[in-house]
Amino acid sequence: LKRNLIACGSIEPFEPAARMAEVTWDAELEHLAWCNVRHCAYGHDHCRSTRAFHFAGQNIAQRTACHAGDGKLLLPPAMKPDETIRKSIGTWFQEHGNATLGMIDRFPTNVTGGPIGHFTVMVNEKVRRVGCALIAYHVQRQDLGTSARRPRRM
Repeated sequence: LKRNLIACGSIEPFEPAARMAEVTWDAELEHLAWCNVRHCAYGHDHCRSTRAFHFAGQNIAQRTACHAGDGKLLLPPAMKPDETIRKSIGTWFQEHGNATLGMIDRFPTNVTGGPIGHFTVMVNEKVRRVGCALIAYHVQRQDLGTSARRPRRM
């Protein structure tokens, strides 16, 4: 839906797209996303390109919750999987305020100002496939700052 806003020219200063590929699901990209998240270590990885997609982009997001003093879990508003995904996409899309049409076309690396990378990956006209993964895990903090992680696939 967010990509369509750019394609239709509904977000200034972006002109309507002359051509923008339809995005469809890719099981191999989903598998690579799962390989990243299953380690419960937030961050970009280097294993995301495939034979078909040599320069695959990677948008990542993290949502957290914490325990109250009485042991109850304090959840942010978007802890359900579908809401977590929507909120993450919305956060990436907000980078449009830092971007220009030229940045979408070129994926520049020397940008001044705010972040644009997640947004430019989302709306580049050549992007046509997507796969994603979501995981929830519990981190039990200990006195020395070490932690134990228990993943749960969503």
